[in-house]
Amino acid sequence: MKILIICPAFNEADNIGKVISRYKNLPDTSMLVIDDGSSDNTSLVCNQHGVNVICHNENRGYEKALQTGVDYFLKSEFDHYVITDADNEIFVDNIIAELRNYSSVDHYVLIGQRKRKNRYIENILSIFTSYRYNINDIFCGSKSISKNILKNHEISDITRNVFTYFVIKKLNNRE
Repeated sequence: MKILIICPAFNEADNIGKVISRYKNLPDTSMLVIDDGSSDNTSLVCNQHGVNVICHNENRGYEKALQTGVDYFLKSEFDHYVITDADNEIFVDNIIAELRNYSSVDHYVLIGQRKRKNRYIENILSIFTSYRYNINDIFCGSKSISKNILKNHEISDITRNVFTYFVIKKLNNRE
């Protein structure tokens, strides 16, 4: 199984090197940084670490950076992608371990869980999704989706948070 780690970044030159170093040498894993129009040296740091980087000419926002990463993933030889943040606050080691330990992950969306949610509304919605779907942190930036799941959906139809869309869609289909 080949895993692509997608890392959206905006002005993260101070942090991105630590994130790259954490995941760079994992077996059958590659990293792709989407530099979303940074005005600092984010891309330069990525290049110095030998990581693939796609640069947006201007800041388009987090979801557009993720869509760029998913578009790259769909054209690649990778089986799964995992999202991590460039600020070195979310670690995806546990999701990568889950991918490697279970043979049936091709049909699931794996979702990480933060120690602390940043916004009040995230706490409220997490209470609902925890009760209703047993998902404790639906807005966590750390998620993994297989290529098999993505093949059945049109990315261009999704205009907001592509990853939460897949989670909700998958849960609704399960009921």
